[in-house]
Amino acid sequence: GSCILPDGCTDPTACNYDSLATCDDGTCQFGLLLPFSENFESTTGTYTNNGWNRNSGTTSSSGTGPSSGANGSSYYMYHETSSGYTPIISLQLHCIAINTASELTFYNHMYGDDIGTLNVKINGTTIWSKSGDQGNQWNQDTISLLSYIGSVVAIEFEAIHSGSYRGDIAIDQINIDTIACFYGCIDSTATNYNPLATCDDGSCQYLL
Repeated sequence: GSCILPDGCTDPTACNYDSLATCDDGTCQFGLLLPFSENFESTTGTYTNNGWNRNSGTTSSSGTGPSSGANGSSYYMYHETSSGYTPIISLQLHCIAINTASELTFYNHMYGDDIGTLNVKINGTTIWSKSGDQGNQWNQDTISLLSYIGSVVAIEFEAIHSGSYRGDIAIDQINIDTIACFYGCIDSTATNYNPLATCDDGSCQYLL
């Protein structure tokens, strides 16, 4: 045939577009549209997992880890920190299209004397981090994605082990959704125009 290796994704609108590929191999991936939700109740999902364990009920060690999923759900993902543990684990959501004002919400459970660090990265850069014992409950956190409007991102959850077996970090109910309103001045002729704003708050200022 007329194809010359290497093969790859030849669609420039795809997340994994390969400018060196001459023949499309059917691997093109396109941005997941919002809203996006992952609660780990199913055994499969739109993520790449490197070390997280899917579990229901308690973890294998006392004094650490949750007893169920967030908000009474069954399953969650956690970092097993007893014998045979992996020091650093990650779970990555690929190819999320952020086309308008959006935010990421997720639940985390960080209970135990040896809790390490949970990082959230976007395109490889850490944009949220928490370390140490946060109590024996699920905590919800929210991360603004306003600065990523118009781009396709990869979001990664990374857990780092601290030292001993009471360090089981868990995550659950990851959601990415649009924000109804992000207030600011939406008039482009104003001196304080905010290109990220989606709803006008009456604050526009103009040159006299």
